[in-house]
Amino acid sequence: MVWTDHGPTPLTPPPTTNWTWANQSGAVATEPTAYQSNQLSLAAGVGTGLSIRYRSAPTPPYSITAAIHFGGRSYVNYLRAGLIFRESSSGKLAPLVIRGDARTITAAKYNSPTSFTSDYASVSPGDFFGSRTTWLRLADNNTNRICSYSWDGLNFITLHTVGRTDFLTADEVGWHIQTEGGADMFANLFSWEET
Repeated sequence: MVWTDHGPTPLTPPPTTNWTWANQSGAVATEPTAYQSNQLSLAAGVGTGLSIRYRSAPTPPYSITAAIHFGGRSYVNYLRAGLIFRESSSGKLAPLVIRGDARTITAAKYNSPTSFTSDYASVSPGDFFGSRTTWLRLADNNTNRICSYSWDGLNFITLHTVGRTDFLTADEVGWHIQTEGGADMFANLFSWEET
């Protein structure tokens, strides 16, 4: 359980096996931590692009709901964490990103972990970095990919919906961190629930 603005919220411990790196780039994974979370950490000046842990996606339709605590300061360049859809054949990514530099949550497109393409959609929900756990949800309903976010893990706001084969056809899912702005960072994956 974790305490949120709406009281205690249940957590599902994330899996600690069957993860694979894409662009590790100096990132360190601790699976699990003493808090039964998975942690990705990256020292200042080490990483380039998104450092990703990924695994095979469930068979559609599915949703993945994750609780991520972002350990970075607002307004620091490229302090980011989030979830990803990934296409194994091309390495293309469609991440749902908590961006400390812009203080936004963004659905984006990347040709690779180091090649940003464009944003699908973005929202600026306020100054919450470093002070709260954010829930992110990726879903593939066999027609669309859907990206959503929540503060309490119960009530989700849909940020973006697109056809499931737009830009990529995701057969892998995962999570990532990024720091290129001269600051250490970490992110903890406290919950990972596949339904």
